[in-house]
Amino acid sequence: MSRSYGYTPRLMQAPEAARYLGMSESKIRSLPIPKKVSGGNRVYDIRDLDNFADLLEYEGTKNCTINEQANAAFEMSA
Repeated sequence: MSRSYGYTPRLMQAPEAARYLGMSESKIRSLPIPKKVSGGNRVYDIRDLDNFADLLEYEGTKNCTINEQANAAFEMSA
């Protein structure tokens, strides 16, 4: 059952965590995101979800670092 909050809770069960990241529940369960245990429930900490999202690569930048991108952008505008 889906819950509706007026805020984003810190700890979320898989359906809410999947919705937060914009992916399916089966996908989030297959990812190496740490889970915490609360009263027998496995829950995801929003900080771990954010960390996972932050570590994903941007499309087209596999061989490029952020600093290289920034330097190239500034060189082109000069």
